[in-house]
Amino acid sequence: MLLNLTDHSKDPLHRQITVQLARHIIEGDLGAGQELPSLRTLAREQHVSKTTVERAYTELASKGFLKLRRRNTPVVADIEPGQRQAIASRIGISPNSMLDALKAFSKRLASLIDPECICDLLKESLGEYLGATRVQVAICKGPSRRITLLPTARFRRELVPGADDALLVHISAMDSPLLIKDTTIEMLQSDLGEALMDRRVEILYALKHAGEIQGFVGLGGCRDAHEYSPDDIDLLTLLSDQFATALAMARLYVDSIEKCKLEEELKTAQQIQADLLPESLHNGNALEIAAFTSPSSAVGGDFYDYFALDEYRTGIVVADACGKGMPAALLISQIQAMIRSEVGNGNTIEKTLASLNRQLHRRAESGFFATLFYGILDRRKGTLKYANAGHDFPVLVHRNGQLNLLSSTGPALGVVEHLDHHAEKVPIHEGDSLLLYTDGVTETTSSGGRQYGEIQLRDLLIRNRHRSPGDILNFIRCDVERFAGPEPPDDDRTIMVIKVNRLVEKKRHAA
Repeated sequence: MLLNLTDHSKDPLHRQITVQLARHIIEGDLGAGQELPSLRTLAREQHVSKTTVERAYTELASKGFLKLRRRNTPVVADIEPGQRQAIASRIGISPNSMLDALKAFSKRLASLIDPECICDLLKESLGEYLGATRVQVAICKGPSRRITLLPTARFRRELVPGADDALLVHISAMDSPLLIKDTTIEMLQSDLGEALMDRRVEILYALKHAGEIQGFVGLGGCRDAHEYSPDDIDLLTLLSDQFATALAMARLYVDSIEKCKLEEELKTAQQIQADLLPESLHNGNALEIAAFTSPSSAVGGDFYDYFALDEYRTGIVVADACGKGMPAALLISQIQAMIRSEVGNGNTIEKTLASLNRQLHRRAESGFFATLFYGILDRRKGTLKYANAGHDFPVLVHRNGQLNLLSSTGPALGVVEHLDHHAEKVPIHEGDSLLLYTDGVTETTSSGGRQYGEIQLRDLLIRNRHRSPGDILNFIRCDVERFAGPEPPDDDRTIMVIKVNRLVEKKRHAA
């Protein structure tokens, strides 16, 4: 048998024999059941005493590498693959086994992005290289990133300790492994402490990345009943630190995928909302309409619509759902579909709002409601018939500058199940301009904390009443944006300007 014993090593000769034979067994040069030379034979071959060889064989047997038989030569023990590295590290070849473990762990870790798979690899590696009988892992989970003790084959339920759990607080603050036996009674009596005692955890190590706690790992006892060596603890920290980094990177990757997915979904939602906006009315410029909506987030809770009921009548709707973002946008899409259905059935303004209110009350979640203005402009009769469900008052400006505030209103939709909204009627003349808007316009706040307000909006409308609806709309938008300054809007803004250029001549109608 080829051994390389030397007087230049700091290890005594029996130790050199122990380590070199262990390497041959670990690397497979000596297989299970193979006989080793007798004490006399190996001592003669290596030019050492029988006592030196006996001490080496005895140590190898105590570590599980050999089986000693009376009056017979020792044989190599049958060692499970999962125990080889753990035994090797405890017999004095840990520097190489640790390097091999890190290489193997890093190679497999690099291909994983699923946190569950990463956890499984850590458990497997700690069991293989350290001989740990039980490995408990806790990681941050969910949107709240709460530290969660993962289930095992025996303990099938997750445990989410409170943020003030005494043991969890201590783990989060530590930078080195902690022996359970060194903790205080208060820590062991916490929910986490009792759970880890039930799982017979002996050592804890915090998983951190960039100083931020990612979770922790806990080890039970060794398979061969030995205590963990300093080399074992070093390997535990190295593997766990790599695991914590990989886990953090995996989360970033998953978060980036989810972000891209969400962005795509929001783009789709934006496009759907844009497609729901009405097309231009072709009525020979007898009626001009300009409208604009700007959500404060990706999708908005404001809505406007206009549609031809017949040759002379035009329906006008502006609505504002309670809340912002996707919930408000979904509610608004429901309102638009309901209105189109009610109009298609030929229902009156009063019946339309009553039906909308009942449906919203049934469908909307608690606390959700919407304000809405619905009017029908009749160029043949020269009237605007409308009902207002809690919405901001539209402004009607005549050609001579006289202002008419459409202040008749009723409750918002969806608040209570049964409501009656009475329709009002006002005269419309050629040259009149009608302004409808949502409160995101008038409640726009300046850097000094002042609100834009209704008065400034009405004055702007009066001064520009002779202009086209498109020009009036642009003047209002620019003035509001100038007032707000660089700060992004905190509410959706919607504006609609309608100008009556020509009514139907009564003589022509009579004929």
